[in-house]
Amino acid sequence: MNRLIGGIAVALLFVACSAAPGATGTVGLPTNNPIDTGAIGSAAGDAKTALCDPTSQSSLDGLATQLANISPNADTSSLQTAIGTAQSNLDQLQVSAAQQTLKEAALSALQSVQSGLSNPSTLAETGSSAATALMSLDTALCS
Repeated sequence: MNRLIGGIAVALLFVACSAAPGATGTVGLPTNNPIDTGAIGSAAGDAKTALCDPTSQSSLDGLATQLANISPNADTSSLQTAIGTAQSNLDQLQVSAAQQTLKEAALSALQSVQSGLSNPSTLAETGSSAATALMSLDTALCS
């Protein structure tokens, strides 16, 4: 009786391992893991593509241009959206050790601009500083 139960258990285990999703030719280890290095690498690549897109308002160059020319009385709603998108892309961006400082400076500058959007008297100065940080990262990353 024990041999029969043991045999059935082994057979069921074999069937379960063979039928696992993505287990073609493997021993039941799924290969369709959404959090694998390919997915992470792809997200980082997409972030770089978005940040280096010369036609996008939320790219490094696009934001730098907007911030360098910002007016204290300007409507900043589209700028806020572009900053949020850029921050998200910067968070996903994987950079070299040499570029890490520039990335952190760009993120810090964008946070300062976001905080300063409600203070028109300092907006031009904050925008100018942020534009410089963004252009430095753009030059290192996108050239």
